[in-house]
Amino acid sequence: MIEIINKEFFHISKQNSKNDSWKVGTIINTPSESNYFFDRMANERQEKIQNSGEKSILEYLDERLEKFGEQNRQMHLPNNEFEFNESVKSFNSQLLDLLDITKKELEQSLKMTRELIFENVRKTQFSNLPSRQRCIWLTNKKDLEKWWSEFEPNRSKKIYLVKANGKIFYADGSLIKLSVSRFSDFETLANIYWNGAKNPNEEYLQTEILFEGELEILEEYQNLSETL
Repeated sequence: MIEIINKEFFHISKQNSKNDSWKVGTIINTPSESNYFFDRMANERQEKIQNSGEKSILEYLDERLEKFGEQNRQMHLPNNEFEFNESVKSFNSQLLDLLDITKKELEQSLKMTRELIFENVRKTQFSNLPSRQRCIWLTNKKDLEKWWSEFEPNRSKKIYLVKANGKIFYADGSLIKLSVSRFSDFETLANIYWNGAKNPNEEYLQTEILFEGELEILEEYQNLSETL
C-alpha cells in the first residue's frame, strides 16, 4: 500500500448514473460502504428476476424445467416432417434461452462469492489495503490503452484524468477470475492478490490500481484518442 499526494492517474468509467456527479473541477471521495461496482453486482440479479415475473432464479428454473419435462413426455410423432422440425426448433430455442439465463446467473453468483472471499481475506490479513468493495479503480498512462480495449469493448465509456490524494494498491488483475474448480481456490488467489504478487500462471502482469481517498477531476475524455 502506498500513500499518495496530488498524483495524477486515469479512471475509465462506464456510462451510468455515477457520471452525473463526475464533472471537471469536482472533488470525489470514495464511498465508506460500497462502490458502484459492488452495488450493481449485488442488485443486478434482483433486476433480472423482476423481469422474469418477480420469481427467484431457482423458482424460475424449477418452473421452466418442469415445463420441459411435460413437453418431452407429451411429445409424439408429428403428422409430417415440417411439424417435427418446427417442434424441435421451438424446444431447442426455449432450452438455449434457459441455458443462457442459467449461465448469467451462475457468473453473477460466482462474482459475488469471489468478491466476498477476497474481501474477507483482505479484512483478516491485509486490513490496511484499499477494499475492492469501496475503491475506485485507476490506471496510469502506460496501461490506459490496454484497459480501454479490455473494459467492455461494446459499452459506452469515458476517461477521466484525476488528481489523487489517499492510498493506492497495485495488484495483478489476472488473478480476478471465475474459472476455478473449488470455492477454496478463490482464497488461494486472494492471498496472492493481496500480497501484491504476480499470477504464476500468466506471463504478463495485468496491473490494476485500487484507490481509496479523494479525487479531483481534472479532465474528461470521450475516447482514448483525446488523451494522446
